[in-house]
Amino acid sequence: MPYTWGMNSLYLDALDDSLVTLADLYAAKMGVSLWRVGHLAASRGSFFVDLKKKNRHCQTNTYLRVLLWFLEHWPKDLPWPPDIPCIRPPRVTN
Repeated sequence: MPYTWGMNSLYLDALDDSLVTLADLYAAKMGVSLWRVGHLAASRGSFFVDLKKKNRHCQTNTYLRVLLWFLEHWPKDLPWPPDIPCIRPPRVTN
């Protein structure tokens, strides 16, 4: 199948939407703003606000970095959304 921007855009929308879902849930649980979660998870306050408004897409490496942040900081009493893969890197032991 040839590469088309439309297919890539759908893929990026899905990645963006999953991060926004995580950010919304985390912000509500922790009682903080989406801007604060963006600052903590992506080092940019507007990160999730921009994704939510469809002003930008995040790159795959950014997606993975932010996803790992959520995995490391996710509240134990907040269920992980079932439609978002929960990949955990193996722990390195000395």
